[in-house]
Amino acid sequence: MAVLLHPLAGDAVIELEDRSLGHVRTEVRCASCGSHLGHVFSGEGYATPTDLRYCINSISIRLTPQQ
Repeated sequence: MAVLLHPLAGDAVIELEDRSLGHVRTEVRCASCGSHLGHVFSGEGYATPTDLRYCINSISIRLTPQQ
């Protein structure tokens, strides 16, 4: 099962199926270096249009002000 994330980052991330803990989740990695950025979980009942929960490591995010 693959979750389609459609991240704003475009080609900057890779999505991989991860079954290492006995359930399906989506691992997110950097497309340039392959480093682990976090996971995306689906089907947890969140009242969002996508029903996705992003658990992205904060150290991997660089926020830049909009112009």
